[in-house]
Amino acid sequence: MDQGVAAVWAAGVAGFASAAGAVVGAGLAGRSAQSQVTAQESVDSARRVEDHRRQVYATFHERMKAAILAIDEWERAIRQRTAPPSTDAESAVRTTCHDALMCTFEIRSCGPADAADFANWACMALQESRLALAGLRSAPDAAADPESPASRDWEQKRLRVTAWYTMFSDATRRAVNETGTQGR
Repeated sequence: MDQGVAAVWAAGVAGFASAAGAVVGAGLAGRSAQSQVTAQESVDSARRVEDHRRQVYATFHERMKAAILAIDEWERAIRQRTAPPSTDAESAVRTTCHDALMCTFEIRSCGPADAADFANWACMALQESRLALAGLRSAPDAAADPESPASRDWEQKRLRVTAWYTMFSDATRRAVNETGTQGR
């Protein structure tokens, strides 16, 4: 083969190799870009889920705070004997307890399970403390005596609310810290 034909063949092979390299390079670059987009979508999705979880936790904290404050107000009215048989304070306790309980369903949907359980138990303890306060309201002498069985029952129920609510707060703090360190 003469040098001219060899040069044409070499140029043709080089052109083909460079075209093939360009196609492979473009394919790899496209695949890399798609991987980056997919990874970013995954990060964005995880961030949205975590933001939703934090909002749900914050809502529950607000509702529990409102319920606890309403119970404290009602207790004060009962102990000061300013609470008639049916009061706005009792109605506020019922409403705020119900609002907190409704929030537990959303907590269950965004986990973790132990946080949802603690939130539910805190709400059940709220209901029990509400019933204990209703018992104090119907027994004014017991309400006036902090050592009476009804007063002690109320205090025990109130402590349960605090205990379950504290456990919920600790569980949510752990859940938020775990997801925060996984994203780094």
